[in-house]
Formats: sequence, C-alpha cells, structure tokens
Amino acid sequence: MARRPIRIGNASGVIGDGIDQVHRLASSGSVDAITADHLAEFNLAWKAVELQTSPDLGYEPGFLHQLAWNDGAGARSVAREKIKVVHNGGALNPKGLAIRVDEYFRSLGIRNIRVAWVQGDDITSEVKNDDDNHPRLELRHLDHKDLLYRNDASTPLLAANIYTGQRGIVKALQEGADVVICGRCCDASPVMGLASWWHGWSPTDHDALAGSLMAGHLIECGAYVTGGNFCGAAEVLKLHHVGYPIAQ
Repeated sequence: MARRPIRIGNASGVIGDGIDQVHRLASSGSVDAITADHLAEFNLAWKAVELQTSPDLGYEPGFLHQLAWNDGAGARSVAREKIKVVHNGGALNPKGLAIRVDEYFRSLGIRNIRVAWVQGDDITSEVKNDDDNHPRLELRHLDHKDLLYRNDASTPLLAANIYTGQRGIVKALQEGADVVICGRCCDASPVMGLASWWHGWSPTDHDALAGSLMAGHLIECGAYVTGGNFCGAAEVLKLHHVGYPIAQ
C-alpha cells in the first residue's frame, strides 16, 4: 500500500548555516525527517589538515551546534517529534561525530536515539598503498587527460575521497537508525535515501529516484533555494531570517 509523501526539511547548505534550523524544522515544520549539507571540497581539505594533529577530529561540528542550540532545544525537538536526521557532516571521521552525537543526546537524558554512521568514501589508504601487492596507483584528471597524479614523495597525499550514494543510508534506516551521519556522500543522497526507505523503492525505480534526486539537489542548498539567491534581496524585509526549505 502506498504511503503518504515523506516531508523532509533541510537545515544547512554549508558550514555555519542555520544554527537554529534543526529546532525550527523539528518543532514547527511538520517534517518527518531533516537533512543537512555541511561539506564542500574546501572543508574536506581543511579537515584533512586537521587530522594530521588531531586524529579524533576530522568532522564538521555544525550539527552538534545545531543540536545544542538554546540549551539543547534542537536535540530535544528531534527526540520529541521522532524526526529522522541524515547528513554528511561526518566529513573525514563520521564515526567520531556519531560518537559525539550519541554522547550529547545521552548527556541530556535522551537515550532512545539510535545513531549510525556511513563510511566507505575514504580511499586514502588505497591511493597511498604502493607495496608489492598493490602497485602504485595513477590517477588521470577527468577534465585534463594529460595530467596524471602519482602518489610519491614529491606530491604527498593528505586525503582521497569518493562520493557515496544512498545505499548505506537506506540500510542504516532499515536497521532502525534515527540519526545517520555520512562522510562524503552525494549532495542529494540524504533525501534520496530517506525517500527510498520511506516508500520502499528499489534501485531500479528510476523515475521515483530521479524525482527525489532533483528535490534533494534543490533543498540541499539550504536558504539559497528559499530566497538567498534572489537578486532583489534588499527588497525583502528580514531576509536574514529566511526559512529553510522543505520538500514533500
């Protein structure tokens, strides 16, 4: 039997976005789930540098800040309304952020939130590996075919990541996760994963998946899609309090 449409709000389009948006969406957006996009290529590079001296970090802390806003109002709203949350703030250490999130919920006395993480995007060790059993990997630039990267002492490598899709997200939700933290997943994957889990879509339901991909790519931009990119921004009163997007 077909389910009603899933209603998904997005709380962030980039690091530093929407400190109060997890709470706002959970408490007044009538949403079933919340996503957030915390990553871009530049902050993956910064996180790779950070890991060199702080191996317990490497994630983006923005989601923790959103949960902790107004003395934990974000976390309490998510738990009270039974909102699913999926985002990519785990960056280069999704397990580390998952542990911190679990600890934060528990510090508030909230013990019914199951936190999962999705890994598999970090292929740094594979690219660095150049022993006898694993020949040195050569990577050709996709846009400039004459540019070839070889991992050697002259070009030290900090990190190598690929984009993961929705599969791990769907699996985590099927296993009962309430909060799913990804590393570098595709921008639309949180929305696609939530919709696939909600409706029971298969990987070959291409038309449905295409619709969720478009919706996901729109709302992952955060407040850009609800007015932040409007050329006449000065005409809108209090645009700095613009709401964040919801897809249904």
